[in-house]
Amino acid sequence: MDKPTRNLIQKATQDARHLLETEFSRQLEGVFDILPDGTVAPEPGEHLDPAQKVVRRKIVAAIEHEKASGMSDREAVATYRREALFTCLNRVTALSFIPLCLTSMNWRIWIWRQ
Repeated sequence: MDKPTRNLIQKATQDARHLLETEFSRQLEGVFDILPDGTVAPEPGEHLDPAQKVVRRKIVAAIEHEKASGMSDREAVATYRREALFTCLNRVTALSFIPLCLTSMNWRIWIWRQ
């Protein structure tokens, strides 16, 4: 792969990471009442529907798990946000390769043998 293509991929990845980090931070604070400084509201807000309350409970549990390993509140929230961001970015990337894989002759042969 040539350098201009690598640079373009790197820039696109960095832009996507920045957008996701901004959005994840916005949702953690604005929807789930989890602040960047590590402050977590003791109870879910009344604005959350039942499904969002389940999601919040899982997020808080993940943050508490990070804190149990010795991280500060701020570090635990930052770690959760970073891990969630990378998981999302990796899944989007993997999904974007599905059409390429489905058109590949090797893929068709593999499916046929199954």
